[in-house]
Formats: sequence, C-alpha cells, structure tokens
Amino acid sequence: MSDLVFFIKQVMDAPLELSFELDPALAADRLGDLLLEDPPARIGGQLQIEKIQGSILVEGSLQGYLYTTCSRCLEKAKISIDSPVRLILMPTPQFSHGELELGQDDLDTVYYAGEQVDLAPHLWDQVIVSIPQAPICSQDCKGLAVRLPHVSVGDSSCESRFAVLKTLSLKQPEDGTPAAKP
Repeated sequence: MSDLVFFIKQVMDAPLELSFELDPALAADRLGDLLLEDPPARIGGQLQIEKIQGSILVEGSLQGYLYTTCSRCLEKAKISIDSPVRLILMPTPQFSHGELELGQDDLDTVYYAGEQVDLAPHLWDQVIVSIPQAPICSQDCKGLAVRLPHVSVGDSSCESRFAVLKTLSLKQPEDGTPAAKP
C-alpha cells in the first residue's frame, strides 16, 4: 500500500501527519507529454489530515522539481514546484438529476467512496496546476534560431507577403461612394 493511501477511520480520532515522495513512475500517466522522464521528477511534501465537521481536511505543501520542454527553444526546462495543498475530502453524494452549479469552495472538494483514500492522483493534479503555461529553461532564453535558406540580410527579393497591405486605402471618397478595391 502506498504511503499516500489511508483509511478513513485513521483520522476519526486524531490528525494524521504524512511525509511523502510522489512516485515518478506514476507521473507519466498523469502528466503525459508535459513531463520529460529523464531525469525523473522528484516531488515530495508534508500533509496533515484531520476530520472536520463530517469531512476530512488535507493541508500541506508540495516541493520538488520536474523537467519539461522549454516553450521558447524546445530544450529541457527544469520547473521548481513549491505549492500549498488544500483538499476537502467528502463521501460521494447521491446527486439528483439536473444541473449543478459549482461554487468556489467546490474546487477544493474531492469525493471518495469506500473506507480508504489514495491522495496520489489528487496531488499530481496539484502539480499540473503548478506548471507554468509557457515554461522556459532560463529567463534569457532566446528561443529557436531560425535560418532561412538562400536569404541574406538586406535581400530585397524576400519581401513580406503583407507588403500589399501598404497599398490599401481606408479613406472613403468625399462624394460618398464606396472606396475602390485595389
């Protein structure tokens, strides 16, 4: 059994404290193409789990790093993870048919069924949220070096396809007729 799987009855009388390290083998399943597998991700943290008014509160932090692709140069980028964790675990409710509207508090809610809960998938979700939308390898990354074949600097034969836009006139003639098309 994983160190992130616990039985509900374990937290009914006293809070449970966990120190953990997420299994990098499970990272590829959760993160897919976001993650470079070599070198492996190293993410761990501490959690405190306690019963509060019919639900279970999980609070703590994630720290570590993973490697992904730089959005500018497509090389390896190391992403540091330092993120708070807050989850509210509740038994799976019996929903009636119809529409439900989620509130702000519902975003931290995780539903469980049975007598034990595995926190690992939910912690990997927290890792996903911690990854920047456009990760970069360094602040001074210049991106891809683009070289056009057979074109030298200042070559007039390589004009932009948008040069024709300079010839368009947006002024309407004074007599009210529509502007002529070029």
